[in-house]
Amino acid sequence: GEVMCTHKYMCMCIGLAVTTALAVPTVPAVPTRWAALARRLPASSAPTPAITLYRDTNGWCPFCERVWLQLETKGLPYEEVLINLRDKPQWYKDMVPTTLVPAVKIRSGGMEEVVWESDVILRRLEELHPEPAMLPPDGERAAAEAIIAEAGNLSSAGFRFAAAVRNASVTQEEVASLRAAFEDGLDALDAAIAEGGGPFLCGGSVGLADATYLPFLERWAVQLPLTSGFALRPEEGEPPRWSRIEGWFVAMAEEPAYARVRGDTYSWSAAVAAFQRIFATNGTLSDAQRAVSRRADGAAALELRRSAQAAPSSAAALAAAEKIIANWQAVVADATAAEPLSQANLQRLEEEDG
Repeated sequence: GEVMCTHKYMCMCIGLAVTTALAVPTVPAVPTRWAALARRLPASSAPTPAITLYRDTNGWCPFCERVWLQLETKGLPYEEVLINLRDKPQWYKDMVPTTLVPAVKIRSGGMEEVVWESDVILRRLEELHPEPAMLPPDGERAAAEAIIAEAGNLSSAGFRFAAAVRNASVTQEEVASLRAAFEDGLDALDAAIAEGGGPFLCGGSVGLADATYLPFLERWAVQLPLTSGFALRPEEGEPPRWSRIEGWFVAMAEEPAYARVRGDTYSWSAAVAAFQRIFATNGTLSDAQRAVSRRADGAAALELRRSAQAAPSSAAALAAAEKIIANWQAVVADATAAEPLSQANLQRLEEEDG
């Protein structure tokens, strides 16, 4: 149901999360300032990591997710700096010529190197940190490179189909043709996984091909049923149309590195409604867009209720508390926005000094 709370109550909720994360047996008085919450976090004595990842604040950027997964898979220590894509700081625009995310800063031997564009970053990190390998040895690399090279084609086919479904000027025949082309691309990927032995795209371990395809496959699995009536993954109890791709989803879900990076069903459902509003013509939703937004908001609300019933681990609670406290200004701005881009059915918070 709808929840109404104040800014102070939000602080109390995060305080309880920190208490849970630290296994503190008693709940202290409610803190009224975010700084008080920050002081309750455990101090870190770890040195500054040699790698800084610059990514978007929302965690929506698919290209950032590629690099993020690689860093986690390799177990490389890194710090994150979140970039507001609607108001990029001048220092970032000066540092990265494209002004886009992701970018990484690599420190070594007293020198600093800034690398941007996800595919370039993936290759550079693989060169600098070859273990664990995310590309096959040179003599066995052709198949992996071929799969990586096809990622852009499949991505384009999927997005062309999704865009056509919501474009009233596109005929049903054109939509059917674009859908067939998209399905052909999925058929080819399914066959490539089978040829490589699976369960991952190029064999038995997560590689650069998985990092490359992951962002759009992950999003499509949640969002296409809501926006386009297209099921990439089967309903429970139903056989999969693409059995090797389904096996890949299952194998990825068991990867510890992916658990840190993975976009959850709630977030990708809620993002659908947000993007419907962001890209609405003159700010006005069509009947079809409103229907999609209602489906997405309903799916997000259902997933939120499901997730609320599952107790998070202490590590997960601490990670969430740290991230929220570090970005509390953005959290408050979003929760108090008079015209939210998603979850518009929820009562907005009342902002207070804090």
